[in-house]
Amino acid sequence: MILWRRRTGWADLAGRRFLTRTDGISTGLMELAGRYLRAIEAAPLIETLRVGRDTLMVLVSLGLGVALTTQSAQGLTLDGVVFRPVGEEPVSLPFYAAWSRHNVTPPLTALLRLARQGTE
Repeated sequence: MILWRRRTGWADLAGRRFLTRTDGISTGLMELAGRYLRAIEAAPLIETLRVGRDTLMVLVSLGLGVALTTQSAQGLTLDGVVFRPVGEEPVSLPFYAAWSRHNVTPPLTALLRLARQGTE
C-alpha cells in the first residue's frame, strides 16, 4: 500500500543510505539532495545501482535504503514503501526532450501539450 504523508525534512534523511540508479532522473535528484544535505552538514551515503525504477523501489521495500523519485512514481503499489515530499517546498527539475517533427503520435502530442502548459 502506498501512503502519502506529510513532508519530511532533509535532516530526517541525514545518515540514511540513498539508493540511486545509474540512468534516468536519479543523478539530478541526488545532486539536488547532496546540496540540501551538505547545507545541514550531513554527507550523503549513496549507493548507485544498475537497476530500473521498479527494482529500486523493491530494494527500498526490503529496507536497504531510501530513494528519491518524482511524483510519477505515485502509481506504483508496493507494500512497505511510503512516499513523502521532502523539504519545505516542492522542487522543480528542468528536463530536455528531443523528437522528430514527423512523430505525431498521441502520447507525444499529449506530452508536448503538458510541457507547454508548464512554461506559460
